[in-house]
Amino acid sequence: MSTRPTPVETGPTSTRTNDHGRTARRAEIEEVALRLFVEQGFAATSVREIAAEVGVTVPTLYYHFGSKDGILGSLVEGLVRDGERVIDDLAGRSGARLPARALASYYDVMASHIDVFRLVVADPSVRSHDIAGHRLAEQGSRFLDFLTNGSGDRNDVIRAQAALGAIRRPLRLLDCDVETDRDQILASARAALRAAGRPPMAA
Repeated sequence: MSTRPTPVETGPTSTRTNDHGRTARRAEIEEVALRLFVEQGFAATSVREIAAEVGVTVPTLYYHFGSKDGILGSLVEGLVRDGERVIDDLAGRSGARLPARALASYYDVMASHIDVFRLVVADPSVRSHDIAGHRLAEQGSRFLDFLTNGSGDRNDVIRAQAALGAIRRPLRLLDCDVETDRDQILASARAALRAAGRPPMAA
């Protein structure tokens, strides 16, 4: 009796399984890379170290991301994408509540990507990165425009920078609880924005 080989499944179910496997592997690489970037710095971490920690070959890592820059770009993509979505929403609004809404939206985006945010603010090599750093810097400038309502007044810009700083500085702290501390941090940011005689801002 001849034995026929078991056919290889190539239909939609097989495709979904393969896609799931690739997604899981990418997520594992990102998780390990983020930890190493935080511990050692982006510039000091090699592709070989990341691959060894994950337990894959270097070519496998390149297959998923192309390069170490590709890993960083993928890590910050969620932060950038959510920030752009919020900016698009704010762009259709106006009025006295806009600065307070912009502060709250900025906080929520940073808090929802807290580990990546902490990497960005702590690592100069990430902040100066041609792709990741520049995209985030541009996004920060757009948030600044909302906080000043487009004003080019130097005092308005200083207050807006202080308000963003009132959010960034606490979020950098490892013991900051992004949910419990949210109201206090945003209250401090609003206070910075209305300092030095600025009219009261709606919360």
